[in-house]
This record gives sequence, C-alpha cells and structure tokens, in this order.
Amino acid sequence: MQPLFQAHWNRLDAQWAGLFAQLKSLPPEKLLASPPGQWNALEVVAHLIAAERTSLQYMQKKSLGIATLDDSGFWETLKIQFLILTQRLPLRYKAPRVVLNQTGIGQDLRHLEADRVRLAEDWTRFLHSVPSEYSRRKIYRHVFAGRLDLGQALQFVLAHFQHHQAQLRRLLGPAGPGISR
Repeated sequence: MQPLFQAHWNRLDAQWAGLFAQLKSLPPEKLLASPPGQWNALEVVAHLIAAERTSLQYMQKKSLGIATLDDSGFWETLKIQFLILTQRLPLRYKAPRVVLNQTGIGQDLRHLEADRVRLAEDWTRFLHSVPSEYSRRKIYRHVFAGRLDLGQALQFVLAHFQHHQAQLRRLLGPAGPGISR
C-alpha cells in the first residue's frame, strides 16, 4: 500500500477501533435512544459503514478502467479541502439515496462491528491493488464535489467519519464524551 494511503487508512482504522471500544462500554438502551426523527447511535454506525461500502464499490468498478481516467490536479485539491471544511461545520446533509438504501437499520453492535471488519479487509485489499502510477487517477466520485483521486477519497471518508463522531457525541451525551474527535 502506498505511504499516503497507508497513513490515511491507519488513522481511519484506529478511529473505528476506538469508536467500537467506546460503544461496547455503553448499555444497549443508550445506543438505541434518539430524539424523534433522528438516527440512534447504531444507525449512525450503519450509515458510516454503508457510505464506506458504496464508496469502495464505486472505486472497484472504476478501477477496471483506471488507465483511461484523468489525473487529479489543483482543482481537485481545492474540492477536497472544501469538502473537509463542510464536514467540520455543524450542518446537516441528506445522505445520497444509494447510501440510504444500503444503510442497515436494526442491526446490533456485534453485527455492525463484524460488517466493518469485513469491509476493512475489502478496503485493504483494494488499496494494495492500486498501482502507484495510478494513485492520482480520479477514481472516486463524490455526489457534490465530483471526481477525486483515491487519496482524496480516503481524506473524505475520514472527514465524514469525524463529522458523525460529533453527532454521536451529541446523541450519547454524558455517556459519550470519550468518543474521540
């Protein structure tokens, strides 16, 4: 795996491990509680997994023709910085339909963790499979920002995860201050 990908991946993987450790320390009723019309903590986790899965599936498909894709450049660098900024703002965004359709509602924490472990294995295999000469190819498509390269995709996935950690802190209140930033 390329060093840039490895650094982003390690950070994301560590944050997932920390999140699951902290969620396991909470009583099940706390994980299922939510204000009316909002997701509970388990649904937020299911959403994060679905978003990562749909992103990976798209990139796996695009990788079949990676040699024909354009390289990212200055414009994509600006777009990813903007996306990261939007994820840090306390704004709510409606998830794309493709992600909502794959969000597994009603799963327990044990099943979500097992699903994330399998997904992490798939991501790792994929990250190892991309040749270095194609590392800047615009293989990822964000619903608003358009096409980005794999490193930028990982940056967005991490920013998206961190955006939802703030949501989890709000949901879990005093029981969740240890949810890392």
